[in-house]
Amino acid sequence: MTSEGVIASDATKNDFHDQHPHGFSAISVAIAIEDQSKFNQEYFDIISDKIDKYGMKTPTPIIKDKYINRYVPLWQQEEARIDIVLELLSIDVLDTIYVTETYFQPFWIELYGEEDGKYRREISHDFVEDVLFQYYDIISIWKYLDRYNNGGSAYTNVMTDDFSGNVSKAYEEIGEYCDRFDAIPYGDITYPALSMADLVTGLLKQEVYPLRREEIQEFIQDDTPAYVETERVHKDDLNKIVPHKTENVRTDLLRPDPTIHIHKGNMEKKRLFTLDVFKFACAYAQQNGGCVKLFDESNDRHHLSGRDLIICLNNTSDDFIDYEELNSKYSAKVLDRSETLNFLTDNIDPQLIL
Repeated sequence: MTSEGVIASDATKNDFHDQHPHGFSAISVAIAIEDQSKFNQEYFDIISDKIDKYGMKTPTPIIKDKYINRYVPLWQQEEARIDIVLELLSIDVLDTIYVTETYFQPFWIELYGEEDGKYRREISHDFVEDVLFQYYDIISIWKYLDRYNNGGSAYTNVMTDDFSGNVSKAYEEIGEYCDRFDAIPYGDITYPALSMADLVTGLLKQEVYPLRREEIQEFIQDDTPAYVETERVHKDDLNKIVPHKTENVRTDLLRPDPTIHIHKGNMEKKRLFTLDVFKFACAYAQQNGGCVKLFDESNDRHHLSGRDLIICLNNTSDDFIDYEELNSKYSAKVLDRSETLNFLTDNIDPQLIL
């Protein structure tokens, strides 16, 4: 396949406790894209128009589903979601949309306990909601690669939002199948492919009832040039999706460089995520094939790439300047609050600034 191809995924919860005892299922949408550069350009064109049309107050042409609820009047939200997502689904470089659904009738699942050699049991619906959903983003990609990789037709550059949980065989098999595996914090407002996966899951939750494999297939297959495949994840898959090791997944090793580290000081996360500087950092990361994360000095200092940024929003750059001045190959440029906006806007493609 083309080196520009990618497969990206997102997941959503489907709660229906009011209709069925223990009613919970997980849905994951993976989107395989033939040419990521062409897709990105068409995405930016479409989303720029929709931001203007619906008056979304965001400074960059990338959105996630929550922006529709945040910025679009209530009476327009359903229409806007359909309008936006169906136009994205019409992009001609979409290759495959692969959807997985997981719902289990009640039964006991055995899991590793916190102590070595100890086990615990969890009822199946709690396992799906509390354990599996931590990493359900990767399940649709795992199923896609398992089906298509042997024939050489799979896209093997993998992209997901950040995830967590213990190591499962599905996680390890993705690592064996793929050429590149990126787990990206805030991916749905950084990369168009992950944004689209998030927007598609939002549309499915709005329009498809009941939210099951057959109904998803019927709803989506006629509105896209992509091949649409939906699949249930069964009890037969438990040996691959239940963690078989007590170690946590190491997504810190899956983050693409450069990383834009944001040291927020005492600023609340909720405030940071509303600021233009955060969205510009995501745009800079996308343009350079990297990611954005909150700075965790104890871990991140071991993973600097030489192209990273450390953005100090509380003007504490002197505290971290050693990483710029006393490193050579694995360094980071350190920016204070006052210089960050100018640096980012000067180094972002003008089409990514609205």
